[in-house]
Order: sequence, then structure tokens, then C-alpha cells
Amino acid sequence: MIAAAVAKYLAAAGLVTFDEAGADCFLEDLPPVPVDALAVHTEVRAAGLDSWGMAGVQLIARTDGTGGRARSGYQQLMDAKDVLHGLRHTTLDPGGPDEVRVVLAVAQTEEPTDLGPDDNDRLRWSLGFDLTVLLDDGQRFAN
Repeated sequence: MIAAAVAKYLAAAGLVTFDEAGADCFLEDLPPVPVDALAVHTEVRAAGLDSWGMAGVQLIARTDGTGGRARSGYQQLMDAKDVLHGLRHTTLDPGGPDEVRVVLAVAQTEEPTDLGPDDNDRLRWSLGFDLTVLLDDGQRFAN
């Protein structure tokens, strides 16, 4: 699962906590708590000639924006961009159930987009990436 592989990679880089107590990174959903959280969404765009595929990954960061933290979600996504943009020939979750071999990851924009507040006036930011991935023989391209 590409979203899980990206979340694990961001966790290994120290940017989020994923798949453990106190997690602040979620797959395909941004639950109401914790307030400060990040969601990883994926979209399969194209399966190639049995050995590669294209996917879009969208990161959405949410913060409460109080105490001078209005741009902390923005900064979290810029830090994620530093980790992911230009990533090439790297295996995410090596040997794990979500193993994905990234040929190239490219940010879709220079900086995160302000999505405006959610229903509870918490600030949200978004940043997308295009990923080209290699697939093992017999592996299905799935997000």
C-alpha cells in the first residue's frame, strides 16, 4: 500500500508518528483527533507495462493554529517535501508488507496550498506528489 509506505518513510525521517500509540499520521482519512495530524491519500493514475506505475500522493496537514502555530502545518509539509521531493531509486518499507520501489517522487507545487479551516476552525494545508514506482513480477499495482 503506497500510502502506508510513504507514512512509514515520513515516520522514519522523524516527521510523524505512524502505526503506534499516539499516532498523528493517518491513511486516506483525517480523523477529528488528534488536532495536529497528517493524512496520506493516494490515487493510482496508471499501470505501466507490467513493471511500473504512476501514483499521486497528497499530504494534508492540520493544526489548531493557536499560540503562533498558524503555519506549523505548512512547515510540516515543507519538511515532508524536503524528504520526498527528488527521491529516486529508493525502496520504502523494505521487506515489509507495504514495500514500494520508488523510481522518482516529485512535488506537484513549490509550496503547500492553504485549504482553509475545517468545520472546527483548524487550519489545513495540502501538498501533492507524483510517484513513479516499480512493481515486482506478479505484484498488483494497488494503492
